[in-house]
Amino acid sequence: EHVGAGQPQVRIDSDRATLQVAQSDAQVRKLQANFARAQQLASQKMVSANDLDQLRYDLENARASNRLARLELSYTAVKAPISGVIAERSIKPGNLAQINTPIMRIVDNSRLEATLNAPEREIETLKTGQTVQLTVDALPGRTFEGRIDRVSPVVDAGSGTFRVVCAFEGGGLLQPGMF
Repeated sequence: EHVGAGQPQVRIDSDRATLQVAQSDAQVRKLQANFARAQQLASQKMVSANDLDQLRYDLENARASNRLARLELSYTAVKAPISGVIAERSIKPGNLAQINTPIMRIVDNSRLEATLNAPEREIETLKTGQTVQLTVDALPGRTFEGRIDRVSPVVDAGSGTFRVVCAFEGGGLLQPGMF
């Protein structure tokens, strides 16, 4: 299934978060009313500056708690961070999802990369921007054209190779994970 960036994918039970928002809204309204009354009384010299300051800080704290509760509520709608195709779903409706549990894997296949290990003797000939042709085992006889995106300046001493990353247009027959 193709999804767009920011598109809601999963809705987590929001009852607790909704109640926390309602509770913090009520607390903010209460402290706003108390602070407004205290300001009127302070103008008449009937409330000390210390008490007024304490109410101001309590109100600021309640507003911060309210923003935190609203943030927690916003987390109940899990949105796709990128546009792409859902490659894997890790949970089903009704499952209990813990914090940091992967929910799904989204793959952006509009641009594909192939990471190649080239022999060190080719380090002078392979340069960024050069055109490359790729064949895959799953599609015999077909070639795909791309460009060298990055060339590692470091040779792996164990294998005698260096990494070359090539970029290809996606969305066609070429798919992520092909060999």
